[in-house]
This record gives sequence, structure tokens and C-alpha cells, in this order.
Amino acid sequence: MSGILFAKEYLITYRYTVKDAVIYNEKLSISRAMTPCKGELVSSSLIIAYPQNNEKSSLDQIILNSFDEFFSYISKVMISVDHRERTSMMQNSSFTKVLFPTTCFKVDFNDSFVTITAIKK
Repeated sequence: MSGILFAKEYLITYRYTVKDAVIYNEKLSISRAMTPCKGELVSSSLIIAYPQNNEKSSLDQIILNSFDEFFSYISKVMISVDHRERTSMMQNSSFTKVLFPTTCFKVDFNDSFVTITAIKK
């Protein structure tokens, strides 16, 4: 875990909205942190392998290629779900929003994998 101390810091946000069983909006935002993040590293890290011939892969592409693993990891860190249902004139309507608030991560790129660790305030 000592290599993680010199890792780059990124801010990551994820939002997913479903209205009446139809995907309404999905957005993943990733940007480099402009100032050092304050907080403690969480005890678990996510390790994602990527092809060695693809050294120029951006963090965005690496996460999108392994999104299920990443979503499972952030679900354990901090995620909120807002769900509402309404019935009017015998018609059901529903709205679900999954939100992972902007969180800072330490990201360490190695030869064939990337280590992602959340920082909790």
C-alpha cells in the first residue's frame, strides 16, 4: 500500500436515473483533483487489470471497461438511492435515482493494472 501514497488523486461522481422503467440519465464524471484531498484511505482497494499493449488507457476507459467491478466497489464505499412511486388515475409512475457523490480517490497506475482507493472525509 506504500505505492498508493504517491498515486494521483481523482474526483469521481456517478449518477443514474430511471423513470418509469426507462433509463433517463446516466453520467460518470472523472477529473484530476486540483488540490490535495483530505481524509483517510478506506481499508479496501479495487485492482483492475488492463492489457499491457494499452498503456495509454485513460482512467475513464479503464473504469468503463470494468464498470461492474467499479460499481460494486463504490457501492461499498458510499452510495445513496432515492426511489419514489406514485399512482394517479390507475397509472403507476416511478422514479429511481442512484447517486455516488463526488468522492476523491487515490489512483496508482502500474504496468498492467490500476489500483483505486477511496478517500473518506
